[in-house]
Amino acid sequence: MLELAGEYDVPIRLPLAESSTTTMDGIPEPLAASMQEAALRLLAQFRPRSADGFFVTFYAELEILTDPHMRAEIEKHGIELFRFAQLHTCGR
Repeated sequence: MLELAGEYDVPIRLPLAESSTTTMDGIPEPLAASMQEAALRLLAQFRPRSADGFFVTFYAELEILTDPHMRAEIEKHGIELFRFAQLHTCGR
């Protein structure tokens, strides 16, 4: 994923926040620490572009995207939201 992001010069959603454990809920501590160390090492190595923010759950994103003020901004900038099921109808 990191190599593809670099090849196509596209940002990625960072898998972990540097000081956050909320994305590791339910993962045993030794494994969570190991995963976080590996992620930080890979991010330092590849230095991918990333989004400005990270929302831990899909539902947080849905709440943001359906907020009336956010919807107005989305429409103002001509951004069209669609479902994954609609991807096959989108041209490249």
